[in-house]
Amino acid sequence: MSESVGVSLLGAGNIGAGVIAALAAGAARYAARVGRPIEVRRVMVRDTKRARPGLTPQQMVGRLEDVLGDPGT
Repeated sequence: MSESVGVSLLGAGNIGAGVIAALAAGAARYAARVGRPIEVRRVMVRDTKRARPGLTPQQMVGRLEDVLGDPGT
């Protein structure tokens, strides 16, 4: 497969965390359907220091501009 499809989210609460988990659980199925892997690029959160399941510190940002300015999304 080629380059991934970037996805960014505004929030990692109940809904955002569910989306992240669903994308991880169905990664192969979504990649087959879309034709490329789906990658969570950025997630805007209030507290970037708090660990969240399925996210690396590099994926978590505290400013909307960081989400909107990501060229891979």
